[in-house]
Amino acid sequence: MYEDKIKILGKEKQKKELNINYRKEDNFWCSYIVLDKEFYHWIDCRFYCTKGGTVTCCIWVSGKENFRASGRATGWGYEKKSAALQDALNNAGLKLNKSIWGTGEIKSTLEAIAKWESGKRTLYTVEAFG
Repeated sequence: MYEDKIKILGKEKQKKELNINYRKEDNFWCSYIVLDKEFYHWIDCRFYCTKGGTVTCCIWVSGKENFRASGRATGWGYEKKSAALQDALNNAGLKLNKSIWGTGEIKSTLEAIAKWESGKRTLYTVEAFG
């Protein structure tokens, strides 16, 4: 089956700043860090999940377009981590070639953003769970 790779189409003006209330350390779920061989952190993306099932995402991106943003996903019946990441990217004004809402495409999306930001071809993604 053919799958389109995630591509960054550009960045518009940021719609919403990072909502610090979305950073719920007591409800930490997992994080992704994208770095290069010099261990420079291009992306730090963290997910939190409340007891009620709300998933929040906080993302910090370094590079030519430094930004930080947050998003959330509520409800049931779909993959909420990618939905929360899509919401955070929408709030940041970052445009992708396709929606990742509910697809589970976290790692490939973050790597595409890091490659776009850094111009580097070789990057490494570290995933950690709480």
